[in-house]
Amino acid sequence: YFVSLCVCLLHSQMSQTTTCEPGLAVAATVVETNKIVQPCHTASYNRGCVQEGHLLQWMDANACMSAEMHAKGLGAVTAMMDDVHFKRLVAEGECVRIRSHVSRAFRTSMEVVCRVTAHSLLEAEEAPPAGSSDGVRSSNS
Repeated sequence: YFVSLCVCLLHSQMSQTTTCEPGLAVAATVVETNKIVQPCHTASYNRGCVQEGHLLQWMDANACMSAEMHAKGLGAVTAMMDDVHFKRLVAEGECVRIRSHVSRAFRTSMEVVCRVTAHSLLEAEEAPPAGSSDGVRSSNS
């Protein structure tokens, strides 16, 4: 399950000659973050499960780190998120793993893919989570 984010470099920090490096290895942009769902991340209407906004915020921050690693430290902003489908709820106490990398790069924009999984700390197996979607594409700026 994947979420695709289209990330654009901040134009104020770019020079005329700044371009993304298409030959940069995907491994050089991989960022992995683990979060434990705390009571402050849940809502009563969600039966004690993580609020979607928190999950999207975590995904956006993770993708931004991947984009900025690819852009050699230049600032980046999220232009759009494509097709986010929530597959299941993530309960309080579960661990959410967010892994992102740059999948495509252009002159002033790039595509970042996030894979989100969730699992109980008491179980070894991971399950597709609440904030993942199937293969998606985003447009360039």
